[in-house]
Amino acid sequence: MKLYLMIRRVVALIIASVQFLLGLFGVSVNPMKNVIEEPNLAPQAVIAGQSGSAIADAQYLTDGKIETYWSSGQKENAYVELQFPEAVTFNTVVLRELTASVKSFALQTYENGKWVDFFKSDRIETYRFCTFDPVTTQRVRLVVHEQAGTFRLQEMEIYNIAPKELDEPLRIAAYKRIDFNKSWKITDKVHEMKAAYGENSAQYKEAYQAMKTYSRYFEVINEVILFNGVDWTTEGGVHIRDGADDFRREIAALHEIFDVRDIKTDVRITATILCPGNNEVTAQSLTDHMDTLVENIVAFVKEYGLDGVDFDWEYPDQSAQWRVYGQFIKKLDQAFDREFGDSVTIGVALASWGVGFSRSAMRAIDEVHVMAYDLFDDDGCHSTFMTGAYNPMRYFNGLHYHREQFNLGVPYYGRPVDGGAYWPSWSQVANEPDAYWSNAFPGNYTDENGNPVVLDDYYNCPSMVADKTAFALQMGLGGVMIFPLNADRPHGNPLCLTDAIRRTIEERVE
Repeated sequence: MKLYLMIRRVVALIIASVQFLLGLFGVSVNPMKNVIEEPNLAPQAVIAGQSGSAIADAQYLTDGKIETYWSSGQKENAYVELQFPEAVTFNTVVLRELTASVKSFALQTYENGKWVDFFKSDRIETYRFCTFDPVTTQRVRLVVHEQAGTFRLQEMEIYNIAPKELDEPLRIAAYKRIDFNKSWKITDKVHEMKAAYGENSAQYKEAYQAMKTYSRYFEVINEVILFNGVDWTTEGGVHIRDGADDFRREIAALHEIFDVRDIKTDVRITATILCPGNNEVTAQSLTDHMDTLVENIVAFVKEYGLDGVDFDWEYPDQSAQWRVYGQFIKKLDQAFDREFGDSVTIGVALASWGVGFSRSAMRAIDEVHVMAYDLFDDDGCHSTFMTGAYNPMRYFNGLHYHREQFNLGVPYYGRPVDGGAYWPSWSQVANEPDAYWSNAFPGNYTDENGNPVVLDDYYNCPSMVADKTAFALQMGLGGVMIFPLNADRPHGNPLCLTDAIRRTIEERVE
């Protein structure tokens, strides 16, 4: 593992160096443009103070050039203060770092004789999109609390981004595991309490309130993807693991839950159809039984009244596999058009590497669920803003697909920093006072000899989920994808991740 991390650091240093050298000549490497129409307010400010440095001047932080940077010889709590001629209002700060050295930072404003945090996080890395409630102030300070080595910050941009008008609602698609997370257990409890004790009983009211609280997720989520319950067979059949009755029961329960919401919105129900085996088995199944599979999927959608299907092939590794996958997608799209018109959609889950779909195959896909997680940085942190938002979308941007197709994936689970095969849920994290801003929490494990080991688990806290949602909006993406919904805290809990998405939409969508 140490050798692996060392190699990654060397590669990261090489990439950063190439980016820096090309920047000297005005060349960008696969740029992801901000698409921020509002003016950058930072150049209006003067540098009113900074921690000591013999390396670079803080003036470079607001000069609009990524070839220059500010650094500091101060190892802890290095800072730079920007002062505006008069008070300004803003809700977004964009930070760019040449290195990957910053490990903890905060944005502060001066209030009643002291500096007060209005945003804080861990990493900055290549690009960090920081969002928060509007701040009105004349003095802003960036503090780097912790760094490894010497940081080099290229830019600090300050924006007051206005709410956007969208032609279509932002897609909020949530994978909901149905192998153990049964919606009908919630609705059945309501029915049982009503039958046993009556509608006026405390037992019934408690069960009904639990259903009501759960329904609030679907005031935000507008697509539920039923996951880990449906497969296609090697012969092109569609197999429901728990049987047709349980599958219908799940769908009926979801509709019952939708009906008790205070805010009624359209919620689509789609289902993931998982591959029959490894790459070779899956490709051979498509080659031999494509027409049969297409016919069976059309029948499956019709029988259960679904709004679409989703495929999660992880991952084709040969051009021939991508080709047959694309042929299947196009044939299914044509069959859907004949049978349902435009009402039934096709979604695919993709990672940000090695995608080999043809242009025509991509045109047949309605939604791409970007698996922007389980992607580790040099410290073993998965799905940071860089690894879990900026880099994945920069990759797909370089393929020139339509941004409206993409749902940026956000994890509702953590991963240990050693990359171990554990996926703890956000719902398990202690309700600590600072948890809204904190992505890392200690996890307890055992080593190969059975000895207890404490490792940090890296999550996406509510603040990070809000930042990624706002980034998806700003970049013109189609939406956000949640994996998995059952790992969230209940609606109303201050650390509920879905509530962070809701608040961001309320603030940033007209």
